[in-house]
Amino acid sequence: MTEETTNSSVNTETTEKQATDTFVPAWKIKADKVKEELGDNEQVFYESDQYFDCLPIARPKDAPNVFPFTSEEPTGFIAPKMDWGNRHWVETASIQQGKDIETLKTQVATLKKVGQTASQDNQKIAQQVNDMSEKREKYEKQNSQQLGQLLTMVSTLIAKSGTAPAANTNQATNN
Repeated sequence: MTEETTNSSVNTETTEKQATDTFVPAWKIKADKVKEELGDNEQVFYESDQYFDCLPIARPKDAPNVFPFTSEEPTGFIAPKMDWGNRHWVETASIQQGKDIETLKTQVATLKKVGQTASQDNQKIAQQVNDMSEKREKYEKQNSQQLGQLLTMVSTLIAKSGTAPAANTNQATNN
């Protein structure tokens, strides 16, 4: 039973892949027909406006690329439509939009993971900074205590010896 399920899923995947590998969009079929019927001074243009997303037609070779006609072939698209504001083809096929959505979901998930990792790293860094501050404060306190002890010992020694430490006699005079 498990082998049958596995085999049927493999067959389904193979059939879907073959279907997408051999699939030719309708605009491409129409464009190929127009190319077969072209005259000497004609080339394929694609009309893309509010009435047609991508309609291949024959136009003179010297015709300009102006709205709603372009000579740029929409290679790689299933259901293209010209974005005239940005002068490039966009996909309108729902299957491609579904793929794009899945890609975006994957990218969002990746960014969330990166964000969580960065947040954890920031917490670790903050903890390390906090630990270093505590250690610095501890060392400063110890140094102050040791300095206080040294001063007490020096004062005691001075008091026992009865002499004061010599003053600095190396002062420069400006005459």
